Amino acid sequence: MSIFITQPTIGQKELTHYYLEINGTDSHNFEYKIGVITYNEYFKPKKTILKDLTTFDHLVEKINSSLRKENTSDILNIFIHGIWSNKNSVWKRVVQNISKDIYTTGDQKEKVILSIIWDSSINYIKGVKIARRKGRYLAPFLTNILATKNQEIKINFLCHSMGNRIFQHMIVESELLKNKKHIIDQYIAVGGDLQHDIFEKDEPLFGIDKVVSEITIFVHNNDRSLKMSKND
Repeated sequence: MSIFITQPTIGQKELTHYYLEINGTDSHNFEYKIGVITYNEYFKPKKTILKDLTTFDHLVEKINSSLRKENTSDILNIFIHGIWSNKNSVWKRVVQNISKDIYTTGDQKEKVILSIIWDSSINYIKGVKIARRKGRYLAPFLTNILATKNQEIKINFLCHSMGNRIFQHMIVESELLKNKKHIIDQYIAVGGDLQHDIFEKDEPLFGIDKVVSEITIFVHNNDRSLKMSKND
């Protein structure tokens, strides 16, 4: 089973793309928006707020409802971008590429994606702290969606750069590592802005292989964000 691998452009009707956007620097001033992403004929994305979805629980119910629809894939892909990628032009390009070159399961079923969009700070060190806070803030959402999904539904995470820190704190804060049960199908870290020993004993993500069935890590020698993290 694979996610986000290049395929010919598909029609918008074959894709349901939700987003959860969280703005703010600390939990006391976090504000979030929930909506859907639609596309024009060139696959340029547009965000539309769903005003009836006002809580994380509402979003979970909406996603589960989509996954239960006939002729819909049994996979939910969750994408978390890196630091500064919420900027409009960058975000549009990233989402456009993901949606044009969407994963395939070998069938023609509708695909479901959730993008987690978050703002940060121009300062890298502050960005690390914000990612930690937002990961912790999102932990109840992760717990809920894993607890309420149908048994046959698979959940995958694709995280870029500092988006991996949000994933880390979602996992740690939700205490999923204590379960030692495969409840997430895939975790793909692209240029992960994480400590080099994050998966070792006594480190935050030790034992994640007991929670995630398949882990893939991609590293690029010219990743500018990773070079910045090495210097700080």
